[in-house]
Amino acid sequence: MKIDILVDFNAFWERLAQDIATANNRVLVQTFSFEADRVGTLLATALEQAPSFDKRILVDSFSRVVLSDKFRFAPAHWSNTELRTEARLTKQLHERLPAQGIEIKYGNPFGPTPRRLLARNHKKLIVVDEHISYIGGINFSEHNAAWHDMMLRIESAEVGDFFRADFEAAWRGESFQSSGSFAGIELSTLNGRSNRDAFTRVLDLID
Repeated sequence: MKIDILVDFNAFWERLAQDIATANNRVLVQTFSFEADRVGTLLATALEQAPSFDKRILVDSFSRVVLSDKFRFAPAHWSNTELRTEARLTKQLHERLPAQGIEIKYGNPFGPTPRRLLARNHKKLIVVDEHISYIGGINFSEHNAAWHDMMLRIESAEVGDFFRADFEAAWRGESFQSSGSFAGIELSTLNGRSNRDAFTRVLDLID
């Protein structure tokens, strides 16, 4: 197993762009935000040019109403022409992807009550072919990519299987908690309802 820590967006994107360009089978992307700015367009273009046949993006529904950390329907932004333009371009970008062989789906629909608005999934997960996985904190939006953040790149077929199963469940609209120990790494995915068990393990390690 090989694990690389990629600090900040440029280091992360340099490796991911290479992996996408050489992918043979699949590129699965789960992200909290995916906007039609420079960073979002980089991902869209790379996927459009990728030779792999299974290309999917799962975006939290939050990205449909919040762009550049601004709630597009707030009264304070009604006259914000720049935000309206970004929303229009993001909608156009997302709509063009299926014609390029890229499936896109919005996870965690809001529902009729404000309570669902807060039930967001901030996961950033990428699975490339059978053996490359990325996890961390970087989204595909320019304002987020400017933050000092990081991603882990993990080369392992076992870890790839673990994360691919998690992605597939999220793609189906399911959320489940799972954990696994592999050579050199211990992984836990959370479902939002029983996070305490996984957090207890993390806190034990810190102690």
